[in-house]
Amino acid sequence: MLGHIGGDSGEILLYPNRKAGILFVGVFFAISGYGLMYSVTAKSGYLDHFFTKRILRGILLEAYLVYALSVIVNICRTQEIPQLIYLIDPRRFLSQTNWYIGELLIFYLWFYFSVKFWRSKILVSTAIFSVFLAVVMFVSGMSIPWYGSTLCFALGICFYEIRDRLEVFLSKYYIRILLTELLTTGIMILLFYVLGNDSIAGNLIARNIASAAFTAFCFCLLGKIQIGNKVSFWLGKYSYEIYLIHPLAIGWFRNKTGNSFLYATAVIGTTLICSWILGKLIPRKKG
Repeated sequence: MLGHIGGDSGEILLYPNRKAGILFVGVFFAISGYGLMYSVTAKSGYLDHFFTKRILRGILLEAYLVYALSVIVNICRTQEIPQLIYLIDPRRFLSQTNWYIGELLIFYLWFYFSVKFWRSKILVSTAIFSVFLAVVMFVSGMSIPWYGSTLCFALGICFYEIRDRLEVFLSKYYIRILLTELLTTGIMILLFYVLGNDSIAGNLIARNIASAAFTAFCFCLLGKIQIGNKVSFWLGKYSYEIYLIHPLAIGWFRNKTGNSFLYATAVIGTTLICSWILGKLIPRKKG
């Protein structure tokens, strides 16, 4: 949210967050992969209601409600009734920031069928599938976010599969690993800026390596440092709702305040309030 606000308002203090957004999306992908592996391992019958619990209620229901609201808001703003057709247009639904939802759905479906048919090979098969998916999206000309952090879902599965060995390894070389991950992230970001968007090495490869290295850094750091307070727990509880709603708030307040601080405050305040309301209206099943 801060990244999108910064990029939209031109606020110099927030603009770097927009450039780092792809890194943080990688963290979310990794958390999803890790969480799914934990749940399917620790919870008996977890896949029995996977489509209704995790996909329909966990992802799609809130996403479509916010999307429908955005269509209605745009109709009120533009007075263009034909926009009602957008309510059933999947291309519109998965456009803009909702690309994340589309890719997350792909990974969730892949995870379900992988566990069903080749559970013992899920890490290798997901890694291969992620590389294939990233290449296909890059070659087909899709926008950068679609393939900039694709490898991180498999990385989350990897973290779960090797969690015990990873703890032992970290206990011996913790500082060295953190520094290596940070250095790798920095080098890959620099490589991207040097080679540019048109380069496969700079755009496709460097971005994914940077996202994976940054995600590994966050996982390792949080393995040693506990972060938790009432504010962070609340934001974590409604993080998905915040992600869904903030583009709508940005569109509503754009060019209305004339002041970047007031604009950011209005977007953040409206987003948090609406996220809380949405979370209460449609409580998602956790885990």
